[in-house]
Amino acid sequence: MGAIGGFAAAAALTQTFEDFYTAGTLVRPDTAWASLIAHPRTFLRKYATAVNEVLAQPAGGVQQAYFYTSGAAGDALRPGKVLRGLRKHRSETFKFNVLQPPAGMPANSYRAVQAYWVPMLPGTPHMAFGGIQWVPLHAAAQVMITVRLSGCSFLWRVNGGVLEVAHLQPQGGLDGPGLQTQLNGNGSNVYGRTSYGDGRVASIVGVRVAGGWKIYAQKFRVGTNEIMSVHRLYPAE
Repeated sequence: MGAIGGFAAAAALTQTFEDFYTAGTLVRPDTAWASLIAHPRTFLRKYATAVNEVLAQPAGGVQQAYFYTSGAAGDALRPGKVLRGLRKHRSETFKFNVLQPPAGMPANSYRAVQAYWVPMLPGTPHMAFGGIQWVPLHAAAQVMITVRLSGCSFLWRVNGGVLEVAHLQPQGGLDGPGLQTQLNGNGSNVYGRTSYGDGRVASIVGVRVAGGWKIYAQKFRVGTNEIMSVHRLYPAE
């Protein structure tokens, strides 16, 4: 009876999501994914993004990931097309899990993808720049993801014609601005605490478009999915 009951509950949850998609309450993950890949800036201005930080972080590089709807309609806010931040509209959040699908969610709520994963690594007062563990971005996946910045710094550089990225967390007595100051001038570009500001966090998303990488910063009020702004880090605008 337990197995039968579990199957019935899963089927009911699957049908619930289908009803949401049909009604337009939620966007299908396949539809959202196609939008992200084709028009990343437009997608990021409309939908909030995040990476599940609860799961263990694997090594940097291409990993199996799962792109999924939060399942909560209207859980995000986006700027309006005309009044921008003066008038916000309800939107939806899409998340990434690394290595495993979202627990308790039906298969029609997520899409399995390959993604370049950039782990959050320690940035200390005495770290050697030569020891930064860069993740090179090639053509093995269409997206690059990392957990939100909330004091951390995101770095990128072109090394031998290859775009490389890294994510460092302030440790050893450093705060966010201190880490960013330390990293400035090391031959890479840095987007850190003083870039996205106090009371803000940032999702960093890379998308491979027409054979080249574009990396965007999506800024939020801390503790929310309220999109404040979206701008491109690479190539520089």
